[in-house]
Amino acid sequence: MDRPLIAVLMGDPAGIGPELVVKMMADRTTYDLCRPFVVGALNVMEENCCRLGAKLRFVRIGDVGEARCAPGTVEVLTPTGLEVTAIPWGRVDATMGQAVALCLQCACGLATERQIDGIVAAPLNKQAFHMAGYDYLDEVPYLAELTQSPDAYLLGALVRCLRHAARPVWQAWWMPQPAGAEPAEVKP
Repeated sequence: MDRPLIAVLMGDPAGIGPELVVKMMADRTTYDLCRPFVVGALNVMEENCCRLGAKLRFVRIGDVGEARCAPGTVEVLTPTGLEVTAIPWGRVDATMGQAVALCLQCACGLATERQIDGIVAAPLNKQAFHMAGYDYLDEVPYLAELTQSPDAYLLGALVRCLRHAARPVWQAWWMPQPAGAEPAEVKP
């Protein structure tokens, strides 16, 4: 079976999300499990990579079909309208909430069009999301509206890699389910 094509959302640019994504993409075992690419802002990912001293090269792609998903090179698909000119590190900012929403919209579109097999979402700041004008409790009802699915859900998992047992990484996998469809079987 082919490894699933996974859109990895960068999360809130001012938070821990992009850092977690860089660490995940720097771990070669990620590529044994799936074919990942990032949905987010190229400059945000490059800045976090630099801050962490990770040995990754980031490449902008304009379409999912351009993603090669090879270790060491991370393809970044930037949603239409997403531009992060300055990162207000550690501060709640409506612009960062809007960035998260644009990434969610883009990934949901790819998922509902069946161009990808799933989504991994880095943490977002709910307050920034609300400040950007999104009047939802959190991202789940927003995902439900985007996909017109009454059964949108997040499946959270605390993943501890054997080589990095002291470094937990939170991942959320989500796929839209057509109205009336049975939930997909989740396999380890």
